[in-house]
Amino acid sequence: MAIPQSMLSIVARDEVHLQFTLKAGVAMGSLFKALGALWDAGTTGIADPTLNRHHQLTGGTANIVLGFKPELWRAASAACLPDNLHSFADDLVGINGMRAPATQHDLWVWITQSNAATLYDSMRAAVTLLGPYADLASEQVCFPYHNNVTFDGFADGVANPNPFRANGVAIIADGDQGAGGSTVLLQKWRMDVERLRALPVHAAEQVWGRTKAGSHELSPQPEDSHVGRNQFRRNGEEVDIVRRNANYGNATEAGIMFVGFCKDITVTMGMLRQMYGVGDDGVARTDRLLDFSTALSSAIYFVPAIDALLKMGVSPADPG
Repeated sequence: MAIPQSMLSIVARDEVHLQFTLKAGVAMGSLFKALGALWDAGTTGIADPTLNRHHQLTGGTANIVLGFKPELWRAASAACLPDNLHSFADDLVGINGMRAPATQHDLWVWITQSNAATLYDSMRAAVTLLGPYADLASEQVCFPYHNNVTFDGFADGVANPNPFRANGVAIIADGDQGAGGSTVLLQKWRMDVERLRALPVHAAEQVWGRTKAGSHELSPQPEDSHVGRNQFRRNGEEVDIVRRNANYGNATEAGIMFVGFCKDITVTMGMLRQMYGVGDDGVARTDRLLDFSTALSSAIYFVPAIDALLKMGVSPADPG
């Protein structure tokens, strides 16, 4: 049984999404060997200089998830991933001209930590580790907003499958190409927070497709609501993904990092196309949430199983 990376058990904490572009001429064997140190105590542990070394935790306080550009992993691992998995190579253009811009890179490192200070230490360690092999192309620090709500106060992530079903939704089954791995769509969305907050509750519920109190799906469901446009069906049955979204914000801009895992990337991309009114469902209407949000980046990565990483020489060192 292939063992997946630990991306589905994440609880809301401080986190950072790092995307890298490989330097020209990098030897893949050397890169894979170096990547194992992402899980060493020097990256995941407590780096507080006031603590003695023996106080550092072997397993650390960080969780690390590593993803590869599909073509990069395919070339290195003899096609050990789904045939239909490809990079986000071209902008997705909606029926009204709105775009989800393609900003594909080679590596994605997702780090969650117990607080902002330890996150900074882990982030710096990861960037330093990869420095000889790749250039940092994108960095986004994120945080849970209050009790996992959107900036305008709606519960977030309530459509996720329950923990008993999540693995079956997100993790590729044994016997299939890429077993134990997952596909992820990573997008940065800027939100017009003040316009969203200015909506009356009933109007906001029509945008999201849920009640603000209790987070119940509307019935009837507006076809162009966020819920309505993200209900993806195949052969008449609704198909899920697992979301691990997080908020970002500063004095001038705020939004979310969309992190969507699925064993089949066509499901996740099918939802995105429906949002832009160009989905296979034939509904030529865009998601109302696009009136209040703008996609700034889009990339697809393959998250290999631990077994597959070990096979490629990606292995953390045991302390000693």
